[in-house]
Amino acid sequence: MGVLLDYSRLVAEHGSVKAAAAAADIRIDNFKRGMARQIAAAERGEFGFAPIMPGYRAKQISSKSADGAWVKQTKAPGEVFKPLDSLSIKGRSSLIDGDERVHLQWVLERDKAKDPLALANTIRAAFDGFKPVHLPAAAPAFARGDLLTSYVLGDHHLGLLAWKPESGEHYDLKIGERLLLDKMDELVALTPPSETALFLNLGDFFHSNNARDRTEQSDNLLDVDGRYGKVLQVGIRLAVGCILKLLNKHERVVVAWLRGNHDPEVALGALLALQAWFRDEPRVVLEFNPSKFFAHEFGAVALFATHGDTVKPGPELVGFLASKFPKLWGVTTKRYCALGHVHHSARGGEANGLTWESFQTLAAKDAWHASEGYLSDRSMTAITYHRAFGEHSRNRVSVQ
Repeated sequence: MGVLLDYSRLVAEHGSVKAAAAAADIRIDNFKRGMARQIAAAERGEFGFAPIMPGYRAKQISSKSADGAWVKQTKAPGEVFKPLDSLSIKGRSSLIDGDERVHLQWVLERDKAKDPLALANTIRAAFDGFKPVHLPAAAPAFARGDLLTSYVLGDHHLGLLAWKPESGEHYDLKIGERLLLDKMDELVALTPPSETALFLNLGDFFHSNNARDRTEQSDNLLDVDGRYGKVLQVGIRLAVGCILKLLNKHERVVVAWLRGNHDPEVALGALLALQAWFRDEPRVVLEFNPSKFFAHEFGAVALFATHGDTVKPGPELVGFLASKFPKLWGVTTKRYCALGHVHHSARGGEANGLTWESFQTLAAKDAWHASEGYLSDRSMTAITYHRAFGEHSRNRVSVQ
């Protein structure tokens, strides 16, 4: 057969087929074809069976022992198989003989992150020792049982987007959240240690009722910051944060969550979420109220509230409340009604045993209100009532 070119040896010496072909001065495609023909010839036995034929390697070693026995040696098996920590066994393929004995086995692995069972176990492990979101909080050491403080939140319009060059002030989701938490801290520090706190949301806590970002009644387009789901998430977190601040100061927290004209339906969803959050907190009183009106009895004091977009303040409001809540009206002598909607402060009036007033908002003006010339200030007020004498004191914090 002439001079035998050992293609396999050349590849082993030079590290690659390309380098071996260059060393032998043979085109790489001719080198590959020659190597394939040589291996095929070796398999047919054309080179005999002298060790080691081209294209082959030693698999076993046979030698004669001292006592004359022939011993065949082969490479010992590797280490015991163990999946990597990041991998799990996905499946197995086995080569078995007629007696169903396993000769070879292939193990398939996959990333644990894609293994449903491993993922479930990971999530379960993450919740080991997990405590509920809210556990009953410790009550304050001292509180006056003859006082109730109402923290009045005017239309907060969370999610409203305002641009200072256009409307005079910046306002967005982050500002709305930080601003309310800061003002709650200020008011909590200023108010007397009354036993009961009333967290009174007058409605329009959310700027938009749904992802359409339009008002429900007039279908006006709204300037909204962020995706609607994100606004809801921040809103619930913000409301919970306010209630927790009040629990640190007061023995009992009553939550009044009213519907406005901007959030007539989403306000109910938020109320249900807050009920679920504080279901195991005995110091929070949070009743589901789908009505546009709120009423609360505190000794001789009756506290009423409504958003202000339906019944207007004045004699009509006095007659309506007396008719809607006759029992409460009859057993009290000091009666107050809080309203929002108009965004400005007005000690509206006093008639036939009822005092009413509207409250400012912490929110900035959007582009439309700014262009219409609205100039109301921004603030939040907390009013403390004595159960026998009515209004005891009030504190007001402004947005600088």
